[in-house]
Amino acid sequence: MSEDRIDVTKRDALLRLVGHLQDVDIREDVSLETFFDGNDDGASIWCNLDCEPRPDHVMCVLMEIRARPEVHDVRIIVTQFDGGDDAWPFSDKIVFVTSATEADVLSWLGEAYAPDDHWTGDPLGYCRSIVVPAGHQLVTCFWD
Repeated sequence: MSEDRIDVTKRDALLRLVGHLQDVDIREDVSLETFFDGNDDGASIWCNLDCEPRPDHVMCVLMEIRARPEVHDVRIIVTQFDGGDDAWPFSDKIVFVTSATEADVLSWLGEAYAPDDHWTGDPLGYCRSIVVPAGHQLVTCFWD
């Protein structure tokens, strides 16, 4: 496994964007580009999956999903940052803005990237800033 190398300048810009992560009632969503650009921290997303995908691979999987005609957007919910010069903020939630069903989203992720939980809508109130076009819904996936 390669040594993690993150772009500290881009990480710090992301941290300024998402604000104070200790407030558990507020979570910010960011684009795939914002979350992954400069990120080579394998512990930042999908780190508990058996296949342990690197951030660049996760981004490719999510960009392929975002390119589907029934997907308006894919947003990352940044949930934690433990600090350290070699660390990137962590996410355990991804929101798909789609006209497809929850079952469709799960099929796109497949067994290898299956979330531990998933739901339609925003019951936690984290997605206030996400634009949901008519005919679309939020499908949120959570990886523990």
